[in-house]
This record gives sequence, structure tokens and C-alpha cells, in this order.
Amino acid sequence: MATRTPAPQWLPNAPPNISNSSSISPSPARYDDLISFSGSATDSDGIVVSYLWESTYEGETVTLSTEPSFNITGLEVGTHYICFVVEDNDEDTSIFCWNLVINPNTVP
Repeated sequence: MATRTPAPQWLPNAPPNISNSSSISPSPARYDDLISFSGSATDSDGIVVSYLWESTYEGETVTLSTEPSFNITGLEVGTHYICFVVEDNDEDTSIFCWNLVINPNTVP
């Protein structure tokens, strides 16, 4: 009697998981502050292949970095909508966003 092998079961791709420790500091910040962006992510069924930090300010979106963590100064005064986007090897993405308020420098 021949043994039948069951057909393989394909599981759907799980998106990457952005860590709760991902952060922007300080927040709020001043125009002249050194702002640290720190992001991390894992992928339970593959690997993380790309990172992207974007800022949307007054309707314009710009790339800040493609590194998981970086520092920057000189963001425009106002409220920035900052998004950290992570992509895995199956082209699935996860996104986490913050509002970052940039205040003017204070007068001494």
C-alpha cells in the first residue's frame, strides 16, 4: 500500500515587527537640538531588508535616512509627521509614526 504525503501548507507572510523601543529623542525638540532617531525591527519568518525614515512637513514628504538609527539637526520649526518604515524579504512592510514638534531656538 502506497503512503500519501500531504501537500505542503503555505503560511502567509508575517510582516516585520517594529520594536516598542524605537524612538525619537528629544521630543519635542528645538531647531538646534541634535535629534536621535532609533529604530529596530525583527521578522519572524524571514529577514528585515530595508529601513526608511520619512518626514512629512507642510504637505511635503522627504527621506531622512535609510539607516535604522541616525542623528540630525536643523528640522524646520513646526510639527513633522515622522514615519519609520521597515520591509522584509517578502516585500511586506510595517510602519510606525510619530508627531515631532520642533520649536524655535530660545533667546538667551
